[in-house]
Amino acid sequence: MISAFMNTSVLCDSAHYLYDFLDYFGNKFNFKTTVIAPINNTDMMGFFSNPNMTSSITIYDPLNTTNNISQSSFKYDEIQEGFKKSFEKINRVRGEFKNLNLCKSILEEIYKED
Repeated sequence: MISAFMNTSVLCDSAHYLYDFLDYFGNKFNFKTTVIAPINNTDMMGFFSNPNMTSSITIYDPLNTTNNISQSSFKYDEIQEGFKKSFEKINRVRGEFKNLNLCKSILEEIYKED
């Protein structure tokens, strides 16, 4: 999940990656219709739509693309809810990120003196 997400995002620090990761997987990612799989037979992972999926999250092994390494996963609804709650907690602490300089540390912004 992290590898596929980082291939879609250009950010400056790990705090921004964490913030966007929690937002994406907690609020936007539809694990019932999206597959995480290697991009064009490379070791880079990406997101692909599959509206006909019948199971929960699907993640294909980059070394064996016929192997769904997530088939023994369970309670993904609860995991997604945890991501969502973590994202909401960060937003409560930080407030809105409207004026955030993307190359400035989020932690620096959260704890700076007013």
